[in-house]
Amino acid sequence: MSSQKGGKDETNSTAIRKLRKKLRQIENLERLQRQLTDDELSKIYQKEELRRELSQKLTDLPLKDSKYPKVQLAEHSIKPKSHVVAEVNTGNINQDEQKIRQDTVTVSKQRPAEKAVPVKKDKKKINSWIGRQFQVRFLKGHADVITCIVVDQDILVTGSRDTTLKLWDAVDGNLTISMGGHTGPVTSLVMIPANDPRYILESDQEDTVGRGRKVISGSTDCSLRIWALDTGIMLARLYTYSPVQCISYRDGIVATGSDAGKVELWDLDKKESICSIISFNEELLTSVLFCEENHLAASSATGLIKVWNISNHTFTIEASSDEASLWTDGKLVYAEYSSKCRVNSMVNRGNKLYWGDENRNIKVFDYRNAKIYKLTNNLGEICMTDCLTSINSLLISSSYDLDNGLSYLNVREMGNDEYLCSIDEGSTERVMSISCTFYKDDLLRICTGGSYELRIWDQLDIKKDIKESSWVVEGFRHSLGMQVGDLSSANCVYHDNFNTIIDTESESDSDVEDTVSDSEELTEEASKVPVKNESNSFCIIL
Repeated sequence: MSSQKGGKDETNSTAIRKLRKKLRQIENLERLQRQLTDDELSKIYQKEELRRELSQKLTDLPLKDSKYPKVQLAEHSIKPKSHVVAEVNTGNINQDEQKIRQDTVTVSKQRPAEKAVPVKKDKKKINSWIGRQFQVRFLKGHADVITCIVVDQDILVTGSRDTTLKLWDAVDGNLTISMGGHTGPVTSLVMIPANDPRYILESDQEDTVGRGRKVISGSTDCSLRIWALDTGIMLARLYTYSPVQCISYRDGIVATGSDAGKVELWDLDKKESICSIISFNEELLTSVLFCEENHLAASSATGLIKVWNISNHTFTIEASSDEASLWTDGKLVYAEYSSKCRVNSMVNRGNKLYWGDENRNIKVFDYRNAKIYKLTNNLGEICMTDCLTSINSLLISSSYDLDNGLSYLNVREMGNDEYLCSIDEGSTERVMSISCTFYKDDLLRICTGGSYELRIWDQLDIKKDIKESSWVVEGFRHSLGMQVGDLSSANCVYHDNFNTIIDTESESDSDVEDTVSDSEELTEEASKVPVKNESNSFCIIL
């Protein structure tokens, strides 16, 4: 009898592994920087059905088979509003809405059970983030995945695989201008800083959202374009000869990364290339970043990060992640760090590079001392860290759980890497782009983009309060599918287990290898898709 049960459990585990691999393949499809074919779209439409099947398999799996701890909330945390959905009276709901609601509740139940545990209170230090609330506004305007976002106070610009850029008023969520001109997916955006007077336009339109600002966009159509946000007009275009996957800006210089390992510096004044280097074995670059003075970092789709000194406009290698050692809790784990996981996003503070990849932990590369260590970003079995952004000393990261298809945000202090809180709205799908700013002087505004949807997370003043009744209404609205312009609530909660590194993730795990392999196959397919001929730019002022 026990042998039969063991055989059933083994079969179930195998089925779970196969379903997870299919979901990973679909997630890779959604992230491709090109228009998808009808066959690829049909695979994406199967995602929810596969996830429901996976949910049932996971329910049947014995608890002892899970090697990861359940996420535990501190006793002073506030219960997420997504759990309030079931309290709404459904007497007047039609059968279709009832079915949608049941499906949504089923998905929400896939999150690990959360058990309150006592927390040792430190009288000397109080975490002011616990109990804070965010208002979340749901918007939609793009016809495809939102690949990049940049926000500065009330100015919000998004770029998409649908080849367009859009300017939004982050205060009320209104779409004001739609900009077109790229003939390939927009992969990256940079807003020229307000304290850079050389690139601020004189504007007589004081009440416009853009107020004389400019934004730079990069695209797989092998071009950089500069746009005036007041009017939406394209001011200049630089042909880059290679598809642009990522960009960074500093003092009139733009750094670009291509799909063939090429890093290049461009002079915006002269509209010409300064210097370039081909590295990473001609691999696709996922991010490029100006670091300390005269330093530039870049990351690849195969997990490698390099740092150069670019003094005198030449590339001199100073550090590489494959030559660094891996440390945990101050102890040496591996003399040489090796990972094949795609680097999804990267930010820096001083001589430290923080990056997220296809695993649950954030990696930190102290390139001056050639050391790498990890920070917990999720405690699920199959999780990804897709996006990172920073402002002042705060690090905001997205955490995505493959099993339930939901994301939430984590906040850390970069000075000491202290975990501060998690911001969970309860129904946010995979976050593929992120940016943040301050509004009203000291309140945090986070903007996230995913598959067609845009969310603006505005931190509320600590004195404000949201009535429980409105939470029920918004939670119910979520269960029926959010509509454009809808508001919901998110809470800052604290996970005790985030202070402990779950270092069981293997950098050479077979699941990871499957993901890398799938990504390489999809990249090869992408290279076969012809690029459209260039057309004139357009601007629609709404």
